[in-house]
Amino acid sequence: MTEPPSFSVFLWNERVHLANRVKQLRAEHGLSQAKLAEITLLHSNTVNRLENPDLASVTLSTIARIAWAFDIPITSLLGGDDADQVS
Repeated sequence: MTEPPSFSVFLWNERVHLANRVKQLRAEHGLSQAKLAEITLLHSNTVNRLENPDLASVTLSTIARIAWAFDIPITSLLGGDDADQVS
């Protein structure tokens, strides 16, 4: 049995996945960062930070707003079981 990765590695992987998923969804919907910020009532810097895993962490509220904007479950952004079922 292999040992799970350290918590910091786990968090890093989740942040990278989230950043890539948001970029992918924006591209699929033809949205700029500014437009996504407008739709979600977030500051454009927040959307920029969300797509850059090297920057500050993201709140659950921000993740929920992004999921709402794309009409998907939060788990789809976070790599949950239904992540592959996004249309």
